[in-house]
Amino acid sequence: MMRGYLGYHRYDGQNLVEFALVIPIFLLFLFGTLEFGWLLYVDHQVTNAAREGARWAAVHGTRCEAAPPCQLATTDLVRQQILGRVRLPNPDALVVTLQVVNDANVNGKPDPDERIRVQVSYPFQPLIGYALPVTEVNLSASSTMRVHY
Repeated sequence: MMRGYLGYHRYDGQNLVEFALVIPIFLLFLFGTLEFGWLLYVDHQVTNAAREGARWAAVHGTRCEAAPPCQLATTDLVRQQILGRVRLPNPDALVVTLQVVNDANVNGKPDPDERIRVQVSYPFQPLIGYALPVTEVNLSASSTMRVHY
């Protein structure tokens, strides 16, 4: 085939047009994958926070008070323990609730063989939310365990 003026082929711009058509789709998949991975990471941390909080509270019941320096599980202490074990982008936004599920003694304290529930919620900010105004998604998890001590 004959070359055009200055030795360029008349279809030389075709690659640029194809690239311009494909790159937005490629970037959409790439950033979508990153966003989904970020969501899974934060969701895993929230689920782990609930489990770790329940594990800590399960061994800090009313019998624990008799053996200092062990402290009775409270919402604030459970939250402190959780924050030491999980990695979240904004740890101050983590909301923790400790509840005695079947309070047989009706004293509001985690007595042995009762069940405690730790509920955790966290407002997830998508990565694209740092560039565009996007609403937050509330991630939550709960874990229930039997009090041992």
